[in-house]
Amino acid sequence: MGTLMFVTCGITGCKTGKFIKEAVPFYLLLVVNLLLITYVPAFSTGILSLFGG
Repeated sequence: MGTLMFVTCGITGCKTGKFIKEAVPFYLLLVVNLLLITYVPAFSTGILSLFGG
C-alpha cells in the first residue's frame, strides 16, 4: 500500500498527508474484514463452501 500511495501522490501531485486522511475509511474496512474472517468461523467456512470445498 505504501508504494501505491507514493506513486499516486507523485503522479497527481497531492500531499501524502492528505492522501492518508482520505484513505482511512478504506483501511478501516480492511481491518473489519480481516477481523470478521479471522474470528467468525461462518465467514471463513462460508467462503470455502461457495467454491465447492
